[in-house]
Formats: sequence, C-alpha cells, structure tokens
Amino acid sequence: IPLKPQAISTLALCYASVPLYKVFCQATGFGGTTKRADPASGDIVVAFTNGDVKTTSGSGVVTYYYAAAETTHTSDPASGLETFEFPNGQLERHRRNGEKEIYFPDGTKKLVRADGSTETTFADGQVVVDDEPT
Repeated sequence: IPLKPQAISTLALCYASVPLYKVFCQATGFGGTTKRADPASGDIVVAFTNGDVKTTSGSGVVTYYYAAAETTHTSDPASGLETFEFPNGQLERHRRNGEKEIYFPDGTKKLVRADGSTETTFADGQVVVDDEPT
C-alpha cells in the first residue's frame, strides 16, 4: 500500500516529538528541571523548579543552593571538606575527620572536635574550652 506524503510527515513528526519535547523542556525549563553542561569546563548545572540549583564542577566539587533556605552547601570529595553558608552570614566547615568549624556573624568562632569537645573564641578574644565530649 503506497503512503501519501501527509501520512509520512505525520509518522515522522510523531516519531520525533518525544525527543524534541525533551530537548525543549531541558532548554527552557518548561515542565520541570533544566540541565546544562559546559563542555569546556566540564561543569554541569541543574536548575530545579523549586529554585534550587546544583552545580557539579569538572573537578567533582558539588555546590547545592537551597532556594527556600537561601543556604549554599559545597562538597569537595578530594579534600573531604563540606562548607555551609547561611543567609545570616554564618559559615560552617565540616571536615572528613569529624571536626567542625563554625563562624558566627558576630565574630565568634567555635571548633567542635571529632570527640565532641569544643573550643569557642568570642569576638572580644575570650576563649572557652570544653574538654568534655558530648
């Protein structure tokens, strides 16, 4: 049975519609998440519909921005360092060995050691050490 040109065109359009729609959604964000890759740097950026953004660098560092909390979490698998940046200016660094450094907006710095003991240095220079593990 010979097919008419209109039938061939309709079949071709149906066949191509799913991949074309997928490309359209990824490029525009219509209907969901967008993902973009930069071949030169190797960076991959994924933007979610809730405003969150995940960036993976070519070196493997992952930065995730939580839009609702306005918080950024960066993980470096090579060094094992995780960094949290909060909207009030607080900064936390979590190390692979279990230590945490917390920098508060008022200039206070708190070190939490892997065993749970702490050392707090206040903005005025006063240091309080708690050697009791938590």
